[in-house]
Amino acid sequence: MKTPLSLLLVVLLSACSQQSKLYVDTIKEVTLGSSDVVKTAAEIDKDPYASAYLTVGDLPRAFVLLAFAERGQMKWISADRNLFVMQQGRLIKTVGQREDLLALDNLAQDPLQDPLAIPEAGARWQTRAYYSGAMNSGRLLISTLYRRGNEVLTILDKPVSCVRIEEEVTDQQSGQRWRNDYWVDAQTKLVMASRQQTGSQLPSIEFTLLKPL
Repeated sequence: MKTPLSLLLVVLLSACSQQSKLYVDTIKEVTLGSSDVVKTAAEIDKDPYASAYLTVGDLPRAFVLLAFAERGQMKWISADRNLFVMQQGRLIKTVGQREDLLALDNLAQDPLQDPLAIPEAGARWQTRAYYSGAMNSGRLLISTLYRRGNEVLTILDKPVSCVRIEEEVTDQQSGQRWRNDYWVDAQTKLVMASRQQTGSQLPSIEFTLLKPL
């Protein structure tokens, strides 16, 4: 059973009551439906919170707010009570999905911790992934990340110069493979956009950072 949105926000937020009410009001502005959420630059500038677009598989694009940030982890929450935890742009935990990612290990060695240092020849990394359902066996994932050159993204009608990082992932247990992509701001090193899977049988999740912390 999903946690009520109001209770989840109370747990996540440590701000004063007036700030918490503003946060709840902001996220409730997003109406769940069959269409992608669209925000203007003026609307994003007006809101005091870090925000992003997030799309899971074929579902409509959602608007997410940063609920909490600690120890380099960014916890994003959507209006339908789903939680997505990222570290330097990598999804490391989800709450509310059909199959949730519970944890990844070896994050200190993740090449995304210093994305612009990733060479064209590739940087190898491995982790064990733990899931909430049938995939909860601590699967060994082997990945190689490559620097693929410069690209310009348009976010809220503004160009952002990025370096694209391509990641090739193999699930050693099943032998299945997939590809993740990350677009890293060449100036700030922030992952401005990504398209990644948390497991071979799970849907792709797309993320676009609209307003950083």
